[in-house]
Amino acid sequence: MKIVFTLILFCFISSSYGQAGEWTWMHGDTIPSAPDVWGIKGIPSPNNRPGYRGQSISWIDASGKFWLFGGIRRVNNYIAYMNDLWKFDPATNMWTWMGGPRYENSPGYYGPQNVASPNSWPHPRTKASTWSDTLGNLYMFGGENFVDPAHLFDDMWKYNTITGLWTWLGGGVQRHTNPLSNQFGQYGIKGIASPNNRPGCRYNANSWVDASGNFWMFGGNGAANSQWGYMNDLWKYNPVSGWVWISGDSSVNSTGWYGTKGVTSPANLPQCREGAGGWTDKRGNFWLLGGRGQNSGAYPYTLLNDMWKYEPGINSWTWLNGDMNGSGNPSVHGPRGHASQNYSPTGNYRSLCWTDTAGQLWANLHPPGSYYSRLSEIWRYYPLTYEWAFLDTLLPLHYGTLQTMSPANSPGEREDMTLWTDNNNNAWFFGSWRYTLSTTEEKNDLWKLNPAQYILPLHLLTFTAHLQDKITHLQWTSENEQNFSQYEIERSTNSKEWSIVGSVKSKGGSGKNEYSNDDDLSRLTAHVSRLYYRLKMVDKDGSFSYSNIVNIRLNNHSAFSIYPNPATTSVQLQFDKSMNEKVEVQVVDVNGKTVVSRQLLVVNGLCTLSISKLAMGSYVVKVKVGNEVFNDQFIIGK
Repeated sequence: MKIVFTLILFCFISSSYGQAGEWTWMHGDTIPSAPDVWGIKGIPSPNNRPGYRGQSISWIDASGKFWLFGGIRRVNNYIAYMNDLWKFDPATNMWTWMGGPRYENSPGYYGPQNVASPNSWPHPRTKASTWSDTLGNLYMFGGENFVDPAHLFDDMWKYNTITGLWTWLGGGVQRHTNPLSNQFGQYGIKGIASPNNRPGCRYNANSWVDASGNFWMFGGNGAANSQWGYMNDLWKYNPVSGWVWISGDSSVNSTGWYGTKGVTSPANLPQCREGAGGWTDKRGNFWLLGGRGQNSGAYPYTLLNDMWKYEPGINSWTWLNGDMNGSGNPSVHGPRGHASQNYSPTGNYRSLCWTDTAGQLWANLHPPGSYYSRLSEIWRYYPLTYEWAFLDTLLPLHYGTLQTMSPANSPGEREDMTLWTDNNNNAWFFGSWRYTLSTTEEKNDLWKLNPAQYILPLHLLTFTAHLQDKITHLQWTSENEQNFSQYEIERSTNSKEWSIVGSVKSKGGSGKNEYSNDDDLSRLTAHVSRLYYRLKMVDKDGSFSYSNIVNIRLNNHSAFSIYPNPATTSVQLQFDKSMNEKVEVQVVDVNGKTVVSRQLLVVNGLCTLSISKLAMGSYVVKVKVGNEVFNDQFIIGK
C-alpha cells in the first residue's frame, strides 16, 4: 500500500505594518440627542433620519437594504424603548420611515397568530435575534424591555418587506394579556422537531442562517427550562416545521466543556454566555467569540475571549483560540497587521462582527478593561489558520466632511452601535452612546468603514508538501501580495544548509492567490530519509523573509502501524519503542467524516484505540505527532 504523507503548516510574514482604515461620516447629526426626522411613511428622503438611540435591532434584506427596528434612548433621564421600523438604502444614502409609533414606550399588538395584519406590531425591545430569508422576509425572536412589564420576550415575528406587514408566528401566547406566563423554554427531545418546542425568553443570543434557509440561535440571557441565567443551548428554526433543540444544556450557567484546543469533538460545548460576537463563513460554519458568561447576575461576571467554531454537518464544536477563564487576560496585540495564533483580544462583550467576501472575519471590540462594549479596537481573524491580527485603535471623534472619506475621520469610542455590511465589504455603523469625561452623548450618526483601506502585510495562509512517485508537490495560498515580487523554493537535507530548487512570480493584488510547484527527486543522489522545504518571500525592494519549514519522509512506511487489521473492538497503534508522549488521533470514515477524535498517551511506543462503537467498514487513522500528521488505514470486520 502506498502511503502519501501530507504536512500542513500555517505561517505569516509581513514587510510593512498595516495602516489605518478610512471612515466616512455618511448621514445623521453631529450634535447629541438629535431628534427623529420622520418624513412621510414609506417615502425616502435625504432629510429623513432615525433619532438618537442605541442597541437597535437590524437586518439586511435580499436586495442589500439595511433595516432598523427600535432601540433605547434616554428621555428625561429615564430609559425609553422604541418599536419604529426604518429602512436605509446604501446606494442612495437615504432613510425611509416604514412604520411604527412615533413616540417611546408604545405598546405593540399581537393580532391573530400566523396571519399578516396591518394592526400587528411587536412590542418595543432591544437585543433580539434576527434572520432574513431569500424572499424578502425579516424574522425576529425574543429581546428585552425592562420598562414594558414583559421584561423578556420569547415571541417570533415575521415582517414582509414587500407588503409591509408583520405576522406574529408564535411564542408569548398570552403575553399581551398576562406578560409573565409561558416564560420558560420547552425543550422536547434533542434533534426532534415538535410544535410544542420553543426556546425560553431571552436576549443577547447569537443568530445566523444556513445555506438551506434554517435559522440558528445560540445562548443568551433569559429563561431556560425552569431557571433564569446565561445559556449555552443551540436551537434550529425552520419556518415550516418550527423549533428543534440541537445541542447544549437545558439548564442555565453551564460551564460547558472545552476539550483540547484545536480538536473537534461531539463532547465539546462552549460555556454559557450572552452578547458574544458571531460570524458565518463560506462553508456554513458558525464562529463564536467571547461574550459575558457563567454568572447569573451582572456583577460579578466573566468577560470571555475564547473563539469557537461550530460545524452543523457534524454537530460539533471546536475551541480554537483564547482562554477558559477570560476576564483576567489582557489583549495580546503583536505588531499592527501581523497575524498569529499567539495573539488574541481581551475578554469582550457585544462586539460588532462581520464577514468579508474573502471569508475573513472582522471584529470591532471594546477597550480592554471597559465594562461597556464601546467601539475602539479593530481586529481581523483568519479562519483557515486560526490567527488573530490587531489592526487599529480608533482615533478620537472627528466627523470631517459629510460623505468624504479621510484617514483623519473617526466615530470615536462608543457603546452598542448597530452594524450592517454592504455588497462591497464596507461596514456601516449607526448611533449609540459616547461617554466623555463630563457627560453621555447619544448619537444618530451613520458611519461607513472601508476595511480595504487597511494595508495588510503579505499573509501566507497555507503551505503544504506531499510526496508521490518521487515528486514533492508543494502548494501554498496567500493574500495581500502588495509590493511583493516572488517566492523562491528552498530545499535542505538537514534543515541547516539550503539550496534553491525553484521560483514562482507573484500574482499580486490584495485578494487570495494559489500556487504550486513540483520538485523532481529522481536525480537526488544523497541517501537521506527526510527533506525540508521553506519559501523565501521576496519584496520588490529586495527585502525578504522565510516561511515556516515543512518536511517529508523519503520512504513508504508510516510513522506507526496498526494491529490487528482487520479489527473488531480495538486496535493498537505501534510507534518507535522509545516514544512516550501524547498524540492527537482522528478516525475518518469513507465519507470523510471524523467519527473519533481524542488524545492518547503513547507509552513505550504503544497505545490502544477503542473502535467498539464503529460500524463495519474501512477507516483512516490520522495521527498528529508534534507538527507532523501521519495516516494509515484499517478495516473493521467480523
